[in-house]
Amino acid sequence: MNLLKETIARHKAGAAVGVYSVCSAHPLVLEAAIRQTLADGAYLLVEATSNQVEDEPRLVFEAHSTDYQTAAHLTELVEDHWAILKVGPGLTFALREALFALAHIEDEQLPADVRSNLAEVVDQVMLARPEYWAAYYPGTEDEQRIARHYSYSDRLRYYWPDPEVEAAAARLIANLSAIEIPLPLVSQYLPEQYARVRAGVLAATPHELAIDKVRDALRAYAVATETSESKKADYVHV
Repeated sequence: MNLLKETIARHKAGAAVGVYSVCSAHPLVLEAAIRQTLADGAYLLVEATSNQVEDEPRLVFEAHSTDYQTAAHLTELVEDHWAILKVGPGLTFALREALFALAHIEDEQLPADVRSNLAEVVDQVMLARPEYWAAYYPGTEDEQRIARHYSYSDRLRYYWPDPEVEAAAARLIANLSAIEIPLPLVSQYLPEQYARVRAGVLAATPHELAIDKVRDALRAYAVATETSESKKADYVHV
């Protein structure tokens, strides 16, 4: 029996299980999703997958825009038969958190003339091309500046493919890959990842730190779509 049909069968038997569907084209987000799937022994859906259950007499629902929910609330959705949980901006929000945190570490470690200045480059590009955010972020200049970087709607995600932004992000990763990142700085800016580095389960490299930060957003979905109490306990204590 394949995993999708097994999930349907377990739903019919009354088990609260499901799968989350990732809505993103960013390679780091997709890599994080793939790694989380492999770690969970589960399977990955990218975008809508309802066509895969067309031959089943009973269908499960796909819940869109589940971003930023707690594991408990996501679990309630699955228990109510919203078995496919779609997440998108919540993952690129976590990616932005990771890359901006790494940029702070870069500022602490490298001279100004070699830094990526990622946050500044992102803002310059967003100001030059406001079509993806201007209609969503009203308010004063300061309020718009905060929203451009930190809003839950994460309109910033549309700018990661921009050549200037992409180049700045690549420079950030290259700069920090060339040095050994001091663990106290990892602790300061990425405390959850620091705990895993200290536990010996995560490498303190910029790529791995960024991937794991995105996986933090996915771990709540892993809990919600799996009935294993041991996995839920593991999530609570990580």
